[in-house]
Amino acid sequence: MFGNMNMGDLMKQMQGMQEKLKEQQEQVLALEVVGEAGAGLVSVRMNGKRDILAVNIDDSVLSEDKAVLQDLLKAAMNEANQKLEKLMQSKMTDMMSPFGGNPFSGGA
Repeated sequence: MFGNMNMGDLMKQMQGMQEKLKEQQEQVLALEVVGEAGAGLVSVRMNGKRDILAVNIDDSVLSEDKAVLQDLLKAAMNEANQKLEKLMQSKMTDMMSPFGGNPFSGGA
């Protein structure tokens, strides 16, 4: 089943793969994206843990109705989430390629 590999070699190979996966998972968590709304009047910077790192609001928005600012913030956060999701899926596909593909994508 494992060719000429003995159990010790197989365990070493699995440990190496585990370490590589851990490194790649850390890279995914360190990703940062920016979501914008209102042609850049509101922006949100988010990391791979989905922590909000920064929020920027143009002064001109502060004179708007509270509901406008809430909508712009919501849109910027949603865009950041969508960008992060796409990046994470891409990274997961890259990570899983040595194993025959991304098991989370529904394909092989």
